Amino acid sequence: IATANVLGIFGLTASTQLLLEAGTDNIEKHLFSLGDKLIRELSNVGFNYIGSKDIENRSGIYSFSCEHVKESFKYLRENNVHLSLRNDILRFSPHFYNTIDEIKHVIEIITRKRL
Repeated sequence: IATANVLGIFGLTASTQLLLEAGTDNIEKHLFSLGDKLIRELSNVGFNYIGSKDIENRSGIYSFSCEHVKESFKYLRENNVHLSLRNDILRFSPHFYNTIDEIKHVIEIITRKRL
């Protein structure tokens, strides 16, 4: 006999309700807007976007290569930028709770050091 994960069920219900209230179409538009800013601005400072620029073939994960990828990753993490490093690729994955100002801040941190 097992006990139902009541706390997990309530958490799942609340998080699903939050997503539905925000609206999946709104979330998608917001994510692509944040991604467009990342792609445009980071490409201007020497980062190479790895992925489709076509919205229909894009996800909310934005991957970039750069010259000093490990040092860049370390520098960004030290500056409280949450991202991952996978196979020498920097991966940013903003979500609907992230703002354009946060994306601008990430870009500012990167351009300040000229990674």
